[in-house]
Amino acid sequence: MGVDHPLVDGRAGHYVWTESLADRVCYSELLGGFLGWAAREGLRPVVVTHPNGRMTFPLWYQLMSAGGLWLRKENRQFRDLRSGAVYSRIEDVPDTPEDSGLPVPGVDDSHVWWSFSVSVQHRADTSTTLGGVAEIVWRELTGTAPAAWGWWEPCLMAWDRDGYTESAKTLMPYGRMVISGADHWAGQAIGVVRRNSFGVEEAVTGMAVATGTDVAALGQKAVQALEAVGAMMPMPTVGLVSVLRGGPEVLLGLPVIGSVTPLAVVAGPRATRALGVDAHSFASKNGGLVRGPGRFPSVVLPLAGSTEDVWRRIGDVVSQFSTDQWVAAMNPPATKGAGHAS
Repeated sequence: MGVDHPLVDGRAGHYVWTESLADRVCYSELLGGFLGWAAREGLRPVVVTHPNGRMTFPLWYQLMSAGGLWLRKENRQFRDLRSGAVYSRIEDVPDTPEDSGLPVPGVDDSHVWWSFSVSVQHRADTSTTLGGVAEIVWRELTGTAPAAWGWWEPCLMAWDRDGYTESAKTLMPYGRMVISGADHWAGQAIGVVRRNSFGVEEAVTGMAVATGTDVAALGQKAVQALEAVGAMMPMPTVGLVSVLRGGPEVLLGLPVIGSVTPLAVVAGPRATRALGVDAHSFASKNGGLVRGPGRFPSVVLPLAGSTEDVWRRIGDVVSQFSTDQWVAAMNPPATKGAGHAS
């Protein structure tokens, strides 16, 4: 057995954990190192916070990507934030969450947040500049541009696409970087860049505080954001914009997947090809919009504002294709290799 990572506060079975007393738990270099060390050791990482602790989106994203758990320490017990269930010991927490039906207390839902994930494809050559998709999504949803970026939090470098691109090159064939709205806007994201069989894939996944609460207006803005991606980016892959409830800052108090409401989706030319459909006929059949170059357009599907329930509309679209087709559409083959960050 090797030497434990400096942040390790305990381990039992396949769990290894670190505790934080901070009110705001960020994706620091040390925590990133802890997640990477746990993966190399074949252990499941656990981050334990105190009752008032909140987690930034970048850390939450990295922890979930690592298959980790987030527990809240309360009166010497541990609350599983997936289910609300409480356990006496960390090793008693099941890999699969219990269906306890218990609410997780202390969650601020006074605001509406954007949740977005958009990927695009680039040619792998020296003329490629990254960061465009982040700028488009950020501008369309928040009215501002990203303010800062970095490998860790806090982001110490002012937003600069050239610097962002050069840093990504050093991480190839795979790397992740943090993007922040800083003081300009409450928003945080992870930018992922990887080599694949088509060249270079760039994705941005994040959350930002929205203006207003009207779902119809937000749905229209979500569609406009993905229309801009389809019109301005050379080769979109897939993208989804949703909303959820949260506080005035993007600080998570519990996992949020169950409370997300999708508003709009974009499918790029490779995605529609994998689904075996023509963009124009698919858009016409499903009430979508065609955007982008004439030969290789993208399809934007509004999900809210129709006479149909959002989830029923999604089900109707999904049911038109097989699971294998959806997997092929959403996951272009990647070039094997590991890069930075955990």
